[in-house]
Amino acid sequence: MKARCPECKTDTDTLPHTGVCSACHQFSNDWLIDDWAQFVKMKKFLMWCDAVVFLMALLSLAFCLLISSDYLVMWLVSLAIVPASLSFHTKYLAITRPDDYQGHTSKDLRSWIPLI
Repeated sequence: MKARCPECKTDTDTLPHTGVCSACHQFSNDWLIDDWAQFVKMKKFLMWCDAVVFLMALLSLAFCLLISSDYLVMWLVSLAIVPASLSFHTKYLAITRPDDYQGHTSKDLRSWIPLI
């Protein structure tokens, strides 16, 4: 795994545990990590999470439509179809385009699911 300091653009073989660059002695959380295999592995895991949320929301929507449910919570859960499908699609596009990969930061591996 290679990492690049966002301040001075120095390349290192590993990401410093403290986040402080050994060349410029600046702290940053935005190190650019160049590891395609780790990126794909994490994106695939997040895609599985999106698929599970999508299926749960789809079941909730089916339950609401078939039973004619008046439970507001069930209808609100079914709205999770929209962000789950959008998130799945963007992650799929990121994985299928390895030529566009320039490295990633830790912020690129976040999910929208904790916002529920």
